[in-house]
Amino acid sequence: MREQEQFTFDNKKINDVFLEKTNIDSLDIVSVMFQTGYLTIKELDVMTGDILLDYPNKEVRDSMYQFILDDLAKNPNRESSQVTVQEMSKAFKDNNLDMVKLIINTLFSDLPAQLYQGNKAENAVDKKRELALSERFFHSIIHLVFKYLGVFIDSEVSTSLGRADSVVQTATHIYIFEFKYNRSGKAAMMQLEKNNYADKYRLSGKKIIGIGVSFSHISRQINGWTLKELN
Repeated sequence: MREQEQFTFDNKKINDVFLEKTNIDSLDIVSVMFQTGYLTIKELDVMTGDILLDYPNKEVRDSMYQFILDDLAKNPNRESSQVTVQEMSKAFKDNNLDMVKLIINTLFSDLPAQLYQGNKAENAVDKKRELALSERFFHSIIHLVFKYLGVFIDSEVSTSLGRADSVVQTATHIYIFEFKYNRSGKAAMMQLEKNNYADKYRLSGKKIIGIGVSFSHISRQINGWTLKELN
């Protein structure tokens, strides 16, 4: 997973030709997970051969999420990612956004520095490429953590004007997140408002909170956290 930089496998779209590859030296991790039963066919288009793979059940999905997060961290002093996600779930239910921010920062600070690229590149082209890899890694881990939260989380929610990164719903609130890497929290909030991500939740009767989050690859911490009520 590290070598192929793949950490999220929900609703994975592939073609049946992809699954027929048998070269053991070049097997894709998705193919391995399908052959070992961690992924199963959710939808199949017999005309095109297009396949939608997903975890067979919540237990397998949560077990894989926990394994990936704990394996990436490799910090013997940290608690299990299951505990981290339980704490974040409670923080959302308590409307404690300061705790949510703290948990996200703690999670990323636990990850080894070598997982973040861009600091050792010798030229501008390599630096740009490595930063792009880091940004994909960041978004993958954020997606993973928020999907792990469970039934009241939607990750990468599509609207007519774009796609919100994550939407968390509790009994009283709806939190709409937009994440940026090496940009500002204000830029994230501007995109969130420009694309009217809150519109589809107007009739929910719940308080809608927009949260623009920016993350620095240097500090490996949130460096921008902008909140706004969107009702």
